[in-house]
Amino acid sequence: MKAEHRLLSGTVSDGMFPTERTIVFEDFEGNTVSVIASERLVIEDSDCGFVRVMLIEAQDESGRVVVLLPGDVYGAGQYAAVRASDLKTEAAA
Repeated sequence: MKAEHRLLSGTVSDGMFPTERTIVFEDFEGNTVSVIASERLVIEDSDCGFVRVMLIEAQDESGRVVVLLPGDVYGAGQYAAVRASDLKTEAAA
């Protein structure tokens, strides 16, 4: 599978430094995961935010996909299983 990027939705807040953002989302199992990433990888919207991730494993029959998260991750590893419905293509955001 060719490397594809997607946007993972979550709640965005300021990071510790001006050039970073914190994104909080729920993984496929319902666990809360926090990512601290460069502001260049984050899109902030009025009601939602997105972080750019790499799609690693395509959607299975349960709606689960595996993505590679950028930056520092808390509550999971660099790879996380998320719901396909929480991902968007960059053009759709």
